[in-house]
Amino acid sequence: MSLKPTKSLKPSLTTASAALLAAGLFAGMASAAAAGSLGGPLELQDEGVFFVNAQTTTTNFPDTPATGAATPGEITIDQMYVQYRIPKTISGPPIVMVHGSGHTGVTYETTPDGREGWATYFARKGFPVYVVDHVGRGRSGFDPTAINRAKAQSNPGLLPSVPLTTRERAYPNFLIGAQYPTPYPGQQFRSSAGPVFRAAGAQYREPAAGRRDQYGQGVGRAPRQDRAGRGDGALAVGRLRA
Repeated sequence: MSLKPTKSLKPSLTTASAALLAAGLFAGMASAAAAGSLGGPLELQDEGVFFVNAQTTTTNFPDTPATGAATPGEITIDQMYVQYRIPKTISGPPIVMVHGSGHTGVTYETTPDGREGWATYFARKGFPVYVVDHVGRGRSGFDPTAINRAKAQSNPGLLPSVPLTTRERAYPNFLIGAQYPTPYPGQQFRSSAGPVFRAAGAQYREPAAGRRDQYGQGVGRAPRQDRAGRGDGALAVGRLRA
């Protein structure tokens, strides 16, 4: 099952004015970032997002109201967010980029120190690129039922684990350095960009066992950073199942 985006409402004059004001304020900043992030011209025939493998289920704990009990109802779960870029001239097979644990698809966007990531790099080289956020994290969203149930029943034991990578774990795991806070000498990935890189980490809940088939042909593995600061969760050639 795929979720299709709905049409947006037309913005009001107030909204439009605010948008123009914001655009003007940040025009210089955005131009500087764009000028330094791409490695060359990027011509696309299409770009957008979609969701795959959404499931409908019923939850008894959609929220935790201040008074009374929550009203059960249907919700959507297990959806996976996919962002795609289709180059103007296609010269290679589609590439599905699957991030590693503790991150989201932003791993393949601009590097923490402002250079081009793999997503646009491969698109510029003629490969259709699909970047995903694993089910249960990032832009894919997650099912809050377990948290709401624990709160409603005043039972902390029902709360799921919410992993978060510390600086001490990140240095050896992402090949920044053998031990925090000392980076490896001569690396291209600038340790000064560490705060931005760590900000890309995501608190998440792993999907239930047996749902790996929802990732299509992507094969996940532990995330690392190459010496240029780009993620290498997994690169899978193929297509996403609708």
